[in-house]
Amino acid sequence: MQPTEQKQPGTRTAYAERTARLIVGVAERIEAGALITIPEAAAYFHCGPTYVRNLIKEGRIKAIRVSPRRTRIDGASIRKLKRSTQILTAEPVRRR
Repeated sequence: MQPTEQKQPGTRTAYAERTARLIVGVAERIEAGALITIPEAAAYFHCGPTYVRNLIKEGRIKAIRVSPRRTRIDGASIRKLKRSTQILTAEPVRRR
């Protein structure tokens, strides 16, 4: 039996690494002006999909209904919201 590796303080878990890669990919697509999904926008803003849907309902983000079950968000409206709002740029809260 091999000893298990201990994670050093400050190292990232596999989930954190996947999330970081997703956010970088989404950020590149937003800068290019591509359409992104609601879960991608939620990952980018470090919030839940429900909050992104509420932003769409409030008219703060422009969204395109592709089909009855699919919605895409314009990258330009994401950039505009990010510039105008500091609340959404906060780091996520770490829970134990």
